[in-house]
Amino acid sequence: VGGSLAPQYDAQLAIYQDLFTRLADASTALGSATNSLGDGDPIYEGDPASWQRFANSLRARFALTLINQNPTLGTAELAAAINAPGGLIDANSENAQLNWPGDGLYNNPWSNNFQGRDDHRLSLTFVDILASLGDPRIAAFAMPATRDTVDTPFITKYCPGGISPCYVGLQNALTQSQAGPYIPYTSRPTEAMYPGTTTYGTFGGSGASFPSFIFTAAEGNFILAEAALRGIGGLTAAQAPGFYNGGMDASMRQ
Repeated sequence: VGGSLAPQYDAQLAIYQDLFTRLADASTALGSATNSLGDGDPIYEGDPASWQRFANSLRARFALTLINQNPTLGTAELAAAINAPGGLIDANSENAQLNWPGDGLYNNPWSNNFQGRDDHRLSLTFVDILASLGDPRIAAFAMPATRDTVDTPFITKYCPGGISPCYVGLQNALTQSQAGPYIPYTSRPTEAMYPGTTTYGTFGGSGASFPSFIFTAAEGNFILAEAALRGIGGLTAAQAPGFYNGGMDASMRQ
């Protein structure tokens, strides 16, 4: 009993090293794989080349997460992932995503969650940045606020002169009692994730089948942009804007 209550934990570095080894081995094996799970694979329908790109992309993600703590290992693994056969996910057609059937049994979990509660709101920081840049994705990420008549230290309004639609974020890290009064004045998440009729209103309608995104082309391009800016993985700083713009384009199209 004592052993189960005081387990021996692996060092974080050892976990990263094991992940890198597993992903490298998987990418190599998938490069020559001819078998397929077909319909038994809900992400890529058994396509080995897609799974190879996904393995490389996860390897790059983990390497970039580690790189400031362990530059030597992070840089080596990032370069290996970028240059591995199959490359990274860099087009929306290659996105790793789980397409939910939306059949009442296998629904998008967020859609199920939104069915009976109405306290999810967009972050103030997120909405502020999108609104200040005139970013057109705000309409895809958020619903307009139901009201725009309150002035508090927690809310930044982007609706001068009553311009509609009005997108308003909610301050992060508030307690339930602090956030409660501002819920009616702030933006819900995208309507696309809602299941239609809920216990508190009608929104969207196809949210039960809204996909869960695991790794997207936007992230793949942004990883390449950062690698280029750092001058690693065989990339140069001059390439960074192209990858960055590619990430923005992929995100907007997604």
